[in-house]
Amino acid sequence: MSNDARYDAMVFEAVSTINDENGSNLKEILRFIEGQHEVPQNFKKLLSYSLGILVSQDKLKKVRNRYKISVTKAIKPTLTLRPKDSTKPPELPNWYEEQQDFRMFLSECLIILVSQGKLEKVLDRYKISELENKVLEVAPEVVAMKLAESDNKRLIAAEAVEEEERMHKLVEESHTMLQLCLEIHQQCALGQEVVLL
Repeated sequence: MSNDARYDAMVFEAVSTINDENGSNLKEILRFIEGQHEVPQNFKKLLSYSLGILVSQDKLKKVRNRYKISVTKAIKPTLTLRPKDSTKPPELPNWYEEQQDFRMFLSECLIILVSQGKLEKVLDRYKISELENKVLEVAPEVVAMKLAESDNKRLIAAEAVEEEERMHKLVEESHTMLQLCLEIHQQCALGQEVVLL
């Protein structure tokens, strides 16, 4: 491991352990690292240089001379165990836990899709199952058939409406004829003459 990578790990360990929401300043980081590790005499200068590199790589964010782990390009923190506390690793930052929650959620979704037969697990990869593939192939045909059926039902409904209008008109004409016949019958029953033109 190169010195730069070792210092980077120390910086991430310090910033994540100090865990100040405003970030950690150079003195706090230096004090933490000196308390945990043996460092050379010119370490403050090396630390300052290392912090500048991490900021330029967008791994750390610098706000008012305070340093925070950058959320945009965050890397998995390096867990360095020391003899003092080898039983308890340092706390992980919140963004790392959120990543783990998402991975668990994704894993559960994949398990459900496999149990439903929509996906097949092949080694450590997933692919669409043959059954689901057939469903996806048949789906456009089923949609086309349902559209044709709905068009056919629409045409039948339009014809039924036309037939209903024709019958309604026929009923009106029949009613008018019945009224005329009743009037003629009444006039004939009274002995009046009826003239049809």
